[in-house]
Amino acid sequence: MRTELHLTPQPPRQEGEEIALGYILEGEGFNRQHSWFKIPHEHKAAFSESCDAYIIAAIVPAMEHGADLIVLWNSLKVTLKKRRPQP
Repeated sequence: MRTELHLTPQPPRQEGEEIALGYILEGEGFNRQHSWFKIPHEHKAAFSESCDAYIIAAIVPAMEHGADLIVLWNSLKVTLKKRRPQP
């Protein structure tokens, strides 16, 4: 059975002069993680709606657990699969 970690980005929120970006990472056999990171407000334009920042933040835990990373964003579900050895 494949291990899957589900990444659900949270809506950005304003915190003073910074923008807080958060996500929830969860899966079977994995302690649920709710993490936030901040960027200065003047760099908000550099943040894209494509989930890149969230995926970069979650890829290491997925790799450590040998898991596929399932990204749940708006009504989309995108799977980043762990590369499996060829027989």
